Amino acid sequence: MFLRFLLLYCVLLITQPSFGQFTPEIRKVIQYGYERKTNMILPYLSDTNETKRYYAVLQCVSLADVQTAEPLKKLLKDPSLRIACTAAYALGQFSPETKNLNLLSLAIEEKKDTLAYWLWISAGKYKETHQPLLYTVLDTLQNPLRLQGVLQALFYLGMQGIYEEKAIEKAIFCLSHEKNSVRYYASKYLERMPASYYKNEVKQTVFKQVQKETDIYTKIALLNSLGKCLPDDSIQKYLNKVCTEEKTEYRYVVAALRAGGIPSKKPAIQNENIQQEILNIVLNKNIPDSNSYLKSFKVSLANSTNTYTALKSKSPYIALSLLRYMGKYVRNHALIASEMLNAQNPAVIRTTAAELLLQLRQDALFYTLQQDTTLFLSYCKQGLQSKDAGIIAVMTEMTSKFYLNRIEMSTLEQAKSQLQLPRDIETFQEIEKLIAQKQGKTYHVSKYSQKYYANIDWNLLNTSRPVVEFKTNKGSFTLELYADIAPATVAYFLTLIKEKYYEGKYFHRLVPNFVVQGGCPRGDGYGSTDLLIRSEFSVLEYQEGSVGMASAGKDTESCQFFIAHIPTPHLNGRYTIFGRVISGMNVVHTLSIGDKISKTEFKK
Repeated sequence: MFLRFLLLYCVLLITQPSFGQFTPEIRKVIQYGYERKTNMILPYLSDTNETKRYYAVLQCVSLADVQTAEPLKKLLKDPSLRIACTAAYALGQFSPETKNLNLLSLAIEEKKDTLAYWLWISAGKYKETHQPLLYTVLDTLQNPLRLQGVLQALFYLGMQGIYEEKAIEKAIFCLSHEKNSVRYYASKYLERMPASYYKNEVKQTVFKQVQKETDIYTKIALLNSLGKCLPDDSIQKYLNKVCTEEKTEYRYVVAALRAGGIPSKKPAIQNENIQQEILNIVLNKNIPDSNSYLKSFKVSLANSTNTYTALKSKSPYIALSLLRYMGKYVRNHALIASEMLNAQNPAVIRTTAAELLLQLRQDALFYTLQQDTTLFLSYCKQGLQSKDAGIIAVMTEMTSKFYLNRIEMSTLEQAKSQLQLPRDIETFQEIEKLIAQKQGKTYHVSKYSQKYYANIDWNLLNTSRPVVEFKTNKGSFTLELYADIAPATVAYFLTLIKEKYYEGKYFHRLVPNFVVQGGCPRGDGYGSTDLLIRSEFSVLEYQEGSVGMASAGKDTESCQFFIAHIPTPHLNGRYTIFGRVISGMNVVHTLSIGDKISKTEFKK
């Protein structure tokens, strides 16, 4: 794997524990962190026992409490490299309003390469004001690990909209570096860079590199970047070729399709991820009429609309494509609204119909055809009154964008009263945000009662790395769970597996080249169990096969999990990583929306 050097030298060194089962004292430290009791954690940061210090600093990654800032800076000198690096990462979790962290200076002056790596990352996430320091050292860095850290710092600054010519020049230069990992982080920086920065030199360098790139993840990022280099005949032909090749890596096809490639003939689409992506493009973009394959794909959908009811009765997930096709046209608004409000429909159908109404309301054709806005206002009100969490969430967005002054506060309060916590926490947060907007107030996320959170069942954590198997209609895959890193998450996940909760649940979300997600009790992504778990962030980085916990924001995790198709650095430190796929990743890559979990089993 291209990140082998980084994983062996950085991550494994830092995260592997040096003990077996959790001792009572370590349980106490973890429990204090889980309950967000910063004052109880602080003394452990200077404990003489290395393991206690480590678990105390690990809690600080999730706490992000200003009270821990100075103790964490002291821990950068800890004799344990694992503790020092975790402290460095924890500092990057603070908001930019936190003063005097000086992470860039610390990174530049640090003698240890591994610690410098984590300090660079945190400096980028923290968004310090003295960025010129970063750009002055760009040309002097030779050590690959430090260089990877700096490129990640640039990546995180870019996520916050900060781009500089000097940084762009450095990223372009690093595309030819001998280390795969250096080229990868350079490509990720460029991948997220706005098209306005893609001058001719950038375009040509990216195009030249993508054609000879051998690292799979770097090539995917560069293919994604080519979409910002169009229109260009040579680039368009290259993308078209990638889309058409029958034996190419399917993730290349997905990336090329998204970038604007058009297959000149029907590609090898036995992989359902490619089928899904082609369908998304057909439904969301204007495909040239000259493309016979995609035209026929449209026609086949159009001729199949009369089978929608039959397909829905067979499987709501199979029927979704046809529903989305019908939802492309404003003239079908009444049909789509009826599907949203039909209480007999599965949740995924109702929520998808609501999303389609929102898309229609946003579509430019809505105005061209002079649709009656009052009619859509009526749909919005009916959706808010539906008592359905998924519909309410989408209609809350419609209200915010179009009807803020036409929906009464009483309607919003009534919709909020129909929700149950913590089960409907995502929708609850959205409607609270809307109410604050309507009142002209700043929205602050609520802190939820401890009664909403699952207790840590330590009896389930008799090994630091439990293993479980998931059997699906596509085959089986096996997960190794990081009880030593995310004990509360793993304990609750194991509780659900013990209760057979996941058996019969579906994978309801698929974003090819990103993640596949499942475990929602509603089957549409708006469901939760009756208990939450708090976020357990760490220095672990999302790689291909990493297992993360979905959330509606910090400390709102429950039962929905996702598996990464490729490295996803923008999720690092924002979503709990609690395991990885150790076998069956080929099966994971075939999972699509509507695939079903048939059985879960403890392996050890």
